[in-house]
Amino acid sequence: MKSTVTKEIHHWSLNSIKNLYYGYIPYKNLPLPQIHFDNIRHLDITIPFDQLFHSLVSSLEQLDSLKIDSYDHMNTDNIQSNLRLLCQKASQLRSLKLLSSFTQHNFLFNIDHSTIRELNLQGPDIVYNQEQCDKLAYSSLGQQCQILFITVAKRTNIIDLVNNMKHLRSLIVRCIEENSIQTDDENLIEWLRQQLPITCSISKSKEVHNNIRLWIR
Repeated sequence: MKSTVTKEIHHWSLNSIKNLYYGYIPYKNLPLPQIHFDNIRHLDITIPFDQLFHSLVSSLEQLDSLKIDSYDHMNTDNIQSNLRLLCQKASQLRSLKLLSSFTQHNFLFNIDHSTIRELNLQGPDIVYNQEQCDKLAYSSLGQQCQILFITVAKRTNIIDLVNNMKHLRSLIVRCIEENSIQTDDENLIEWLRQQLPITCSISKSKEVHNNIRLWIR
């Protein structure tokens, strides 16, 4: 049957849609309509992404938060390229969440983005050691970050992050230090209170299970 619908009906600009999930599509040459999302505020995307993404999302100027995951078979160069492209297009980006170690490898330590204020680095099995915490704290993003979600290897890493990230206001952290009584939340909270100034408010996180929240004033 021959369609009598004109081509123009396939060109839709959906400005009312603010949240978008874009997953990896392994098939090529799919006959998809020419839909455009030009007012996206929250983007959840899996990389690699293809040319179809650029066709669907022509602008990321309104993007406020970006959540990124990746496939294991991607090489580091492709990941870095995809991440840089997204951040360059999202000039007003405030919140960045990276779910895999592939997306965090070196990228965080080398990117400059003046509007990012919140970093969520708590992907599965991602733990920051002393060296990684230091690199993050002294990176451009680390120096301007105000809200940080992170899992660290040792309790002393928490102290270093608070002391070295000069604009940090809220730290949501999990410590996985082994063979220590400090892995218990209550004991860790008490230990942190002894190490940090009284201007830091420390309690169990209500947002994230098995995490501690620090308010830094």
